[in-house]
Amino acid sequence: MKCSIFSGTSAQHLAFEISKFLNIPIGKITVKRFPDGECYVKIEKDVKNETCILIQSTYRQDKDLIELLLIGDTLKDLGASKVITVLPYLAYSRQDRRFSEGEAISVKSIVKLLEIFSDVVFVINPHKSYIIDYFKIDAFEIDVSKDIGEYFKNKLKNPIVVSPDIGAVNIAKSVASSIGCGYDYLEKKRLAPGEVEVKSRLEYENNDVLIVDDIIDSGGTIIRAIENIKAKNYFVGCIHGLFNQNSIYKIYAYGAKEVVSTDTIPNPVSKISVSKTIAKRLKDYLKEIKVL
Repeated sequence: MKCSIFSGTSAQHLAFEISKFLNIPIGKITVKRFPDGECYVKIEKDVKNETCILIQSTYRQDKDLIELLLIGDTLKDLGASKVITVLPYLAYSRQDRRFSEGEAISVKSIVKLLEIFSDVVFVINPHKSYIIDYFKIDAFEIDVSKDIGEYFKNKLKNPIVVSPDIGAVNIAKSVASSIGCGYDYLEKKRLAPGEVEVKSRLEYENNDVLIVDDIIDSGGTIIRAIENIKAKNYFVGCIHGLFNQNSIYKIYAYGAKEVVSTDTIPNPVSKISVSKTIAKRLKDYLKEIKVL
């Protein structure tokens, strides 16, 4: 059975690398913008009866999501037998439940859009693992946290991995397992709306501390962690590096020796490639469905 890889404009670096790992060709596609900003998509190969892998990160939110919807729906409309959607970063995933009455559960709306054209979806470390359960089609999480551990494995002396709160403790545990060290997390107490107190459970004055989280956006959570941990040196790693509000600079200014992320979102410190981990999971799946 024929198979091709397609990508919008947000994850071409991953599509190219995954294509090489799997020895699956890149499908020719044109994505551009009209003067008024509307998106134009043209699939420039015959995809009838093909299995199509569509890789698109959605860190530019609406822009990337519209590209994804148009590409995926067009592939299906042109006769693709199966569309495998790979989401290195899933936008709107932080609004995963109704925090106050009347709010949109944004990620559920996005899931419904993905189900229009996808036969199966792979999401790299969604903000909460239970987001996968919102899909009515086959959907799987790909965990790339161990890639962070492999990057830091030989960089730290007497290391300990710390999560800035209990919510990211599984990431800290996975990274620590990859490095071969212990892990911990900071205790967070909400005092009032918008006011949080953070206390460290332990002190690590003789350790290199690696603070890890799934997403770094403004950097406030990481900075509070640095302020509340006594350590010899501070290192910071994350899966999805949004890094808004000059946050990389701020984290360094508060004492971090190194700040890195994976390349689910291209940024100045996205030094850890997740293409091999994604490719391995796709290879297993393609074997299951007898495409490889």
